[in-house]
Amino acid sequence: TITSLSDNAGTANGGDDTSAPNVSSTVSINATNDAPVVVNLANETSNIIAAAGPSPVTGFGDAMVSDADSGDYGGGFLTLAQTSGTTNGTWSLDGVNVMAGGDSTISAGETIENGGVTIGTVDSVDDGQAGRDLIIQFASPGATSARITTLLQNLEYAASGGLGDRGFTLTLNDGDGNPNGGDPDTTVAFTIAVTPNPPVVSNVDGDAATFTEDGN
Repeated sequence: TITSLSDNAGTANGGDDTSAPNVSSTVSINATNDAPVVVNLANETSNIIAAAGPSPVTGFGDAMVSDADSGDYGGGFLTLAQTSGTTNGTWSLDGVNVMAGGDSTISAGETIENGGVTIGTVDSVDDGQAGRDLIIQFASPGATSARITTLLQNLEYAASGGLGDRGFTLTLNDGDGNPNGGDPDTTVAFTIAVTPNPPVVSNVDGDAATFTEDGN
């Protein structure tokens, strides 16, 4: 409420430099949802050896998640979607820091846990197997930024074949919707490069070979 206004011209010749308008004004502040943030992952390339089984995704090694206005991501989700390259890969977990259904193998409908705390549930269709996208639906209150960071850092990937680069996007949704023009999710792109399995020479250790120079 504005109760008094004054100027600096003084009151000469009977003037008046003060008034009392008694004007009321209301200012409304509408909060918007800030999108979550994923750092140290965008445009990263991780190398995976073909047909070598599940391997840590090195590009996720120092990835971190934060959200300025969300204590947890209940109702949100994580999506790993392939955008290019051979689609025969399989996502899994380290099975120690983060588990799916009590082990490292991810299957549809399984519960994802970190330290015995439920983070979320694997989608019934997009289970990250045989080239399919991986979607994890987050649960409250366990799906915090810290636990989702641990989840990302302990993801593993396997490719049975199909050499070359594979493009992916990671979408993280905080479950808070978009009131007043807010943004509930963020998306970053990354690459997994599938490289040849190097040949192995065996049964020659300590053996002697004889040949004749210029001989037949």
